[in-house]
Amino acid sequence: MDPFSSTIITTIAVGVTALVVSELVRLPSIVFLLTLGVVLGQSGLGLIDPGALGGSLNQGIRLAVVVILFEGALSLNFAQLRGIATGPIRNLLSVGALITWFGAAAAARWIAGLDWPVALLFGSIMIVTGPTVIGPILRRVRLKPGLANILQWEGVLIDPIGAVVSVVLLEYYLSQEPSITGTLVNFFFVLGGGTVVGLIVGFAGGALLRKRSLWPVEEEHSGNLFALAMALAAFGLGELVRHEAGIMAATVVGMVLGNMKLHNIEDLQRFGGQVSNLMVAGLFLILAAGIDLEALRGSTGMLFGVVAAVALLVRPINIFVSTAGSGISMRGKLFLSWISPRGVVAASVASLINISLPENRFEGTELLEALVFLTIATTVLAQGLSAGFVAKALGVAQPERRGFLIIGAHALGVAIGKALRAQGVTVVMVDTNLTNCIRARMEGLEAVKGNALDGGFLTKVLDPTIGNLLALTANDEVNALACVAARPFLGSATLWRAVNEAESDVSSRTEVPGTGVGAVAFAESFDIMQLSRAIAADVRSIETIEIEQDLTVPTEMLADSEAPFPLMEIDGARIRVLTPGAKLEQGSRAIALSAAPAQVAV
Repeated sequence: MDPFSSTIITTIAVGVTALVVSELVRLPSIVFLLTLGVVLGQSGLGLIDPGALGGSLNQGIRLAVVVILFEGALSLNFAQLRGIATGPIRNLLSVGALITWFGAAAAARWIAGLDWPVALLFGSIMIVTGPTVIGPILRRVRLKPGLANILQWEGVLIDPIGAVVSVVLLEYYLSQEPSITGTLVNFFFVLGGGTVVGLIVGFAGGALLRKRSLWPVEEEHSGNLFALAMALAAFGLGELVRHEAGIMAATVVGMVLGNMKLHNIEDLQRFGGQVSNLMVAGLFLILAAGIDLEALRGSTGMLFGVVAAVALLVRPINIFVSTAGSGISMRGKLFLSWISPRGVVAASVASLINISLPENRFEGTELLEALVFLTIATTVLAQGLSAGFVAKALGVAQPERRGFLIIGAHALGVAIGKALRAQGVTVVMVDTNLTNCIRARMEGLEAVKGNALDGGFLTKVLDPTIGNLLALTANDEVNALACVAARPFLGSATLWRAVNEAESDVSSRTEVPGTGVGAVAFAESFDIMQLSRAIAADVRSIETIEIEQDLTVPTEMLADSEAPFPLMEIDGARIRVLTPGAKLEQGSRAIALSAAPAQVAV
């Protein structure tokens, strides 16, 4: 097999395997990808040879970065910018970028002895953080919203800025007649031109994606491909307007689509994430395979000194200056100061510079790429693995959202709500019937009259402790739509709905991918009104029981059955809503529907 094919096949196979293994062991995938890239690359077994890709490597890197930044921008929501987040984000993208640039450059110059041109290139690369490394941290560590929003927005928007600064600076050094004024003008034209192209393509593409007639449910995946094509088209058009403007254009397209309230936005984000993960895996393997470990001999100590200065000195200065007067607490500033891992965009820009910059042009050129990868490996390992501990120690982590929003304040809903409250769980009842709400309040539950299908109403009733929705109305369509309405606030994993009739359209599927129609709760046929009347008449009750032997939750609720029917499992502090066919082990505890009034709760 020729080297080109061998490199591509090995990269894809090893990259996907590394992603799967990282999920299983819950470690950052970059750790595996960097290690495997070095082992399989030119300093190891030689199975992955970046040189075999020839001129296609440069363009491949740029296209992969475009997809990664487009996917990251899809998750940016302008509603997140309310409050304290706006000022710090603006400052991080402007004065903060300058502090990082010159601070990291000074560290590289004075600690590692790099020539100023190479040191400034290193500093420009350090401007970026990146959604590929920030995203997994935010998914694993539940931060207070303001801090999470700052890290998320910085991670996405700082990448194209840092990349453009690096490339424009490189062009300045390679120019026969360098001009500082011309370079600054070029920089602002690149960002401005890319933004304009991105806005035009984004709004045009979004308008087409919003036409439901063009994207029937069975063909919605075509909309995902169309959105990706729009990002690539924006990249191409941006490059025509101004060299290197394409990266900014693609990022802006992602931001526009992510804020247009597209009906399939969650499916698009999931698709983008899958493509982005594949790009990240391939890029890191190929780029790490090109690292020359010999270049590190005799310089390792100095390079670690540079990394330490960037992470422990430059980043805190950046944060404290950028967040001055913002209202962010000292603990929040300390956490933001600790979190700034570099990712695949930094690696990509470093490799592009390494390819373009003559090795003997400046002192320290041969160390630039190795220094960037050392920064990536160190920050991802140290900050990624410690983020949860640091967040808890500083008190900036949110408590787990265990609370339930129950739609339907009838007798059954109230009984389930009381059982949950007895377990220390926050419960909020919602019903359109004021009488039902009053009865629920008389039972000591919080109950609000309103329409659960209204996103504005949900914004008001969903407090930070609510993480689950249980739709228990007698209308299966309303239950499904309530899950759809709550999806932007709670995600898809904690939405459950009762199904009254097994033969109804929405009940025939446990969950419709990409729609947010939550999982079926309890049984495939669960007559809410009949059971509610039975509870009101003291014929049935909700009680807490201990499971006497291993069992499988029946798929059907039999009206004449006297055996307790498990509804939710109590697993320590966690409450798990049971679905048809769920398994329960002997000795576990459950909230169950009993055939007789409860006497003693376990």
